[in-house]
Amino acid sequence: MPSGWVSHRLGGSPKCISALSLPSGTVGAPSKPDNDATRGRTRPTVPPPDPRAIGTWKFFRASVDGRPVFKKEFDKLPDQARAALIVLMQRYLVGDLAAGSIKPIRGDILELRWHEANNHFRVLFFRWGQHPVALTAFYKNQQKTPKTKIETALDRQKIWKRAFGDTPPI
Repeated sequence: MPSGWVSHRLGGSPKCISALSLPSGTVGAPSKPDNDATRGRTRPTVPPPDPRAIGTWKFFRASVDGRPVFKKEFDKLPDQARAALIVLMQRYLVGDLAAGSIKPIRGDILELRWHEANNHFRVLFFRWGQHPVALTAFYKNQQKTPKTKIETALDRQKIWKRAFGDTPPI
C-alpha cells in the first residue's frame, strides 16, 4: 500500500504505515494461501477502493472549519493499532471485513474492532449517506464498550448533523 495514499486519506504521517508490516490478506500485504491451500488457490489482496465509486471516510470535527477531533484521538493510539484500524477502515469501504470486525452499538452507531493479545482498539462511526464518519477512537480495557464512549459518539453524531446536515450534499 503506498504510504502516501493512506496519509492522504487520514492526514497522518506516512511513517506509521510504511514502518510496519501488515498482516497477510490485508491491503498492500502479500497474499497467503487460504484454507484451500491444497488446491493451490490463494486469497487475493484487496485493491484500494475507487473513492468516486463509494464513500470516503470523514472524521468528526465540531465545525466546518475545525480540525478533526477524531484525528487527535486516533493519533494517541499505538502505531500498530493505527495501521490495523486504517486497514479495517479501508476494508469496510469495499465490504471485505472479517466476521467480528464490526458490531452495531446503539442506534446507527457502529463499532470497528481490532485487537492484539489483550489490547482492544475501537473506532465508533456512523454512515452519513455513502460516507462513514469516524466519531471517536480509543483503547478498550473492559468487556463492554464504555458508556462514556458511546455517549460521546452519540453527542458527536448530533453535532455533525447540525453542522453538516442529515445527508451529504450531492
